[in-house]
Amino acid sequence: MTFCRPGIYVLLAAALVSSADTPSTLPSVPHAKQLYYQGIYGDKNASAQADKVFTALRKANPSDPLVSVYYGSLRLLEAAHTWALWRKNSLSKEGIRLMDAAVERAPENLEIRFVRAATELNLPAFFGRHEQAEQEFARLAPQASTAARNGLLEPRLAAAILFYYGQICHQQSRRSEAIEAWKSAASIAPESHAGQAAAKLIKTT
Repeated sequence: MTFCRPGIYVLLAAALVSSADTPSTLPSVPHAKQLYYQGIYGDKNASAQADKVFTALRKANPSDPLVSVYYGSLRLLEAAHTWALWRKNSLSKEGIRLMDAAVERAPENLEIRFVRAATELNLPAFFGRHEQAEQEFARLAPQASTAARNGLLEPRLAAAILFYYGQICHQQSRRSEAIEAWKSAASIAPESHAGQAAAKLIKTT
């Protein structure tokens, strides 16, 4: 699985946490997310760190849906890089189960829905999740800009939603909708990778 292949965010690196960490010494969820997105952008060391951090956070907060959706996404990312078929299968099932459970627990949380949709969008076809991901982005895109303005969603996440939606529209030969989505992405978070990638696509599409 290749998730966010063009990259969405450049984020800061952070430190490892050990299995001995207690809830009082655990890094914050935003700190863990920084590592996650830096890993998505291509930093393998950050990706490994993100896995350790979210594993610790999930152990401390097993019912937190935001932690669960990122942890579930990481299970699928791990599955994509393992050669053992039994391990690949178990990780994939666990990741999908965790992401679905997170959305069920917090259905109004746009970030949680985005993480699941973005992960699903890049799963192999045999998982049967691509159509669900496209439908999810179609629901998220109209809400993204307003949510960012109202402080309900990080601007760079809103831009990422619109970037992905634009890609989906373009793949479906809906060029005008794609351009509109990319314009919104570039406007919401022009310095983010999603915003910058969208601006480039506007010029070349």
